[in-house]
Amino acid sequence: GVPVAVDTLANELMAMGHRVIIITFTDADGRDDPDYVYRISFVNFPGLLNSGLKISCRNQWLWNLFWLLDTSLGGRVAVSAREQIRDVIDKESIDVIHVNQPFGLGTQALRLAREEGIPCVYTFHTQYEHYLKGILVENPLISSIISHHSYRFANQLDYVIAPSEAIKELLIRHRVTSPIKVIPTGVRVHTDTGGQAVRKTLGINNNTKVFISVSRLSAAKNVDKIIHAFSSIHSIKPDTHLLVVGDGKQRKSLEKKAGKLGAANAITFTGNIPRKKLWGYYAASDIFLFASRYESQGIVLTEAMAFGLPVICLDIRAARETLEGTGAFLVDTVDEMIEKGIQLLEDKYLMSEISRRSRQRAKAFDPQSLARSVFNIYESLSRHSVGIPYFQHSPVQSWEA
Repeated sequence: GVPVAVDTLANELMAMGHRVIIITFTDADGRDDPDYVYRISFVNFPGLLNSGLKISCRNQWLWNLFWLLDTSLGGRVAVSAREQIRDVIDKESIDVIHVNQPFGLGTQALRLAREEGIPCVYTFHTQYEHYLKGILVENPLISSIISHHSYRFANQLDYVIAPSEAIKELLIRHRVTSPIKVIPTGVRVHTDTGGQAVRKTLGINNNTKVFISVSRLSAAKNVDKIIHAFSSIHSIKPDTHLLVVGDGKQRKSLEKKAGKLGAANAITFTGNIPRKKLWGYYAASDIFLFASRYESQGIVLTEAMAFGLPVICLDIRAARETLEGTGAFLVDTVDEMIEKGIQLLEDKYLMSEISRRSRQRAKAFDPQSLARSVFNIYESLSRHSVGIPYFQHSPVQSWEA
């Protein structure tokens, strides 16, 4: 979600005639990067957990602490990141810095913004205390450390952008006093992309009703609930298929679950699909399923609406905001998801009406108008004094995200 948000905003700002610089890590070789992308070099330390050693610990608290230290000290560590970012700032004469995460490059960028007197804006994309669930055994101390840092970081910015009212209220509850404005991520899709070609490639005939899920395959996304719900739907309505788009550590266990439930032949795990090809998968589908419990906005919900897909998802505040007025089904249980899926399959008028409303609602997420809202923040900051003092002793300021 974050790379999509950054890329969308950058493209829209450039279309408005502004110069945009993106600073990120050297995960790719950079040979195909446009001239506005700068990659910060880093040293990759695999950490013990990725070294191939078999490590176990019966004490859950100690395991959480070990995981936190190993993945913080391991992974990617930027070498001289501050100097590299400063070189870009000096070369490009930066007017505003916009950070998108509170660790690593984010903390370094904020420090430099303060030193150089440059306005600094932050989009609060992720509830990290929930993002790590399923990776860490739940532990109040570690959740508190992560949560405290992310909200404390938000309090150091000149302006904070929240992708939804739900996130704004969350920030306020955590005593963030920086100015906050709700600006969701805009979505620009190509709805004329050939869904028929995708169906043909996957061997799905035109009469089959296709459900689709698009997400990372991690515990936080609850894709297992989608597998369970669809398997039951398929047992009642055999002429159905599910596309599970995305990849992650849970893929093998999800494939096994599909087999145990007798739906392996009716479920296609596509893996990660390049964004330009993703539109064809939406276009090939009829109903969108989503089961994440924690979302700041749910960009995939907006994408699904743009393709006129009726949505069935777990009832969370961010989803309610995004799907407002569409008639989408917000459910609390797998049984409800099954019930609503069958209801849609049996009611063509309802499918058509929700599809129409969804396309209409998607227009509220026009990326150009939302980019103008972000630019208005940049412009207002450039006319006022900025520079909330940056905290000097963050206990987690060296984390790389």
